[in-house]
Amino acid sequence: MSHGGEGEAVARLRIILNPASGVPGLSDKVYRSRVKPLLDTLSQDKSRTINVWEYVTEREGDGVRIGQEIRAEIDAEEGASQTVYAILFGGDGTTHEFLNGFILEDGSSAKESQSRADVRVQLAVVPTGTANALYAGLYPPGSSTESSSDEHEWRLRSVRALINSLADAPTDDRTAAPSTLVPLTLIAATLKVPDGSHPGSGERKMLAHIITSHALHAAILHDSEALRKEHPGIERFKIAAQKNATVWVDGSLQLRGAAAEEVMLYDPSQDHFIQVSEAKQRLQGPFLYIAALTTDRLEPTFVPGPFSTTAALSSAGSRSNPHPRPPGAIDLVVIRPTQSPAVQAAASALSEEHQFAWWSAETQPIRMEYALGPLTKITQLMYEEGKHAFLTYPSPDPQKEHASIKDEVLESSGAGNVVVEYYRCGAYTWSPAKEDERAQLTCVDGTIVRATQTDVEVLGSWTDKTGVWR
Repeated sequence: MSHGGEGEAVARLRIILNPASGVPGLSDKVYRSRVKPLLDTLSQDKSRTINVWEYVTEREGDGVRIGQEIRAEIDAEEGASQTVYAILFGGDGTTHEFLNGFILEDGSSAKESQSRADVRVQLAVVPTGTANALYAGLYPPGSSTESSSDEHEWRLRSVRALINSLADAPTDDRTAAPSTLVPLTLIAATLKVPDGSHPGSGERKMLAHIITSHALHAAILHDSEALRKEHPGIERFKIAAQKNATVWVDGSLQLRGAAAEEVMLYDPSQDHFIQVSEAKQRLQGPFLYIAALTTDRLEPTFVPGPFSTTAALSSAGSRSNPHPRPPGAIDLVVIRPTQSPAVQAAASALSEEHQFAWWSAETQPIRMEYALGPLTKITQLMYEEGKHAFLTYPSPDPQKEHASIKDEVLESSGAGNVVVEYYRCGAYTWSPAKEDERAQLTCVDGTIVRATQTDVEVLGSWTDKTGVWR
C-alpha cells in the first residue's frame, strides 16, 4: 500500500501491546478507549479492508517473540511484496524488541534473516513506556500548537498519521495535516562477549534504533539498575550519574565511513562538517562519553545529538536542523577530557608513571575538577537544545597562565579544540582496554552488555525499508 492509501485493498494492521510498560495497564486502556474507535472508523471505508491482529507481550523480552512470529507469518506467504503495518504500545524497549525479533534470524544471532527481502515495515508508536525517546524525537517541544483537554491525545499523533496514510480521506479533522513516513535508521551492534556471559559462540548481535553507547551513558544505565529496588524513581539515575562523572575509560575507537560517504567531524568555528583524514579516524582514550545516536534527543528536552534528525524531521521542533543526518549514517558524540588545555597542563605536572593512569588515585583531583567544570557545562547545554556541540576550549596562549580545570572558560564556536567531538560516520569499532572493566560496558537501546569488542554499523539493507509515521 502506498503512502497515500492507494494500492492493495486489504491491509493487516498489527497491534502490539506491552501491558507492563510504564504504568501497568496503560497500554491496554489507551488502545481500547482511544485507538480502537479510530480503527473502527477506518474500517468503515468500503474501498479497502483493514484486518486488525492483536499481540500482547507476556514477559520482559517477549517483543522479540512477537517480531519473530510476525516475520514467520510473512515468510510463509508467497506472492507480491508486503508492507507490515504495526502500532506499538509501550516504550523504546518494546520497539527495540520487535525490530530485533522481526529482522534478525533468531533475535540475537550474528546473521540477519535473508528471506523475503521485499518486506517493508511501517510503524506507529504510542508512548506508554518509561523511556520514549523515539516519540520525543518525532514530536519535540514546539512541534505542535494544538492543545487538548484529553490526557491521552498527545500519545495519538503517530497513530493518526498512520491511519491518515491508510485512509482515502482523513478520519477526522485532526488527521488533516500531511503524514510523513520518517526513515528509521537501524544500527547493528556485534558484541564479543566474555565466555559464559551469553549462551552461544561468544558473539552476540543486536539492533538499536535509538542509541549504542559506552563510557558514561552505559555506566549510568548499568549502575541505575542496581539501585532500582532502593530508588525506584528517577533519583537512581542521578545517583548513578554522580558516581560515574569522574570515571574515564580507556580504549580505542576506530571510525569508518558510511557507504560512499567519508567520516566527517562537525567544526563549530565554520558551522560545517569537515572530512576527517584516515590518519585521524582512530581515536585513543581516555574517554568520558561515547554515544552513537539516530535521534537528537533521549528525553523531550535532553538533546545530546542536535544534528541527528534526518531531513524529514529537520524542522519538526522549535529549532531547525541545518545539518540533517543522512538515513545511512550515525552521529557519534565523543568527549575526551584530555583535549582540554587545562587538563593537559595538570597532567604534565604529574609524575611520569601517573600521567596516563587515568583510573589511579593520583588523577582523581583532575577528573573531579573536570566533572565540576566542563562536564557540568556540557550537561547544562545538552538541556538547552544541544548547544554543547558549539563548545570549544580556549586557544593555547603561551603568555597566559592556564586556568584551573574547573574554571576553564569554554567558548562558543571559538578557534580552540572542540569540547565535544561530533562525528558523522557509518560504522565504528570500540576496543576497550583489557584491564578496564568499566570500558567493556555497552548499551544497546537500554540493554547493557559487557563486551570485549563492539562493532557497530548502519544496517544498510534496511535503511529505506523501515519507517515510523509522524
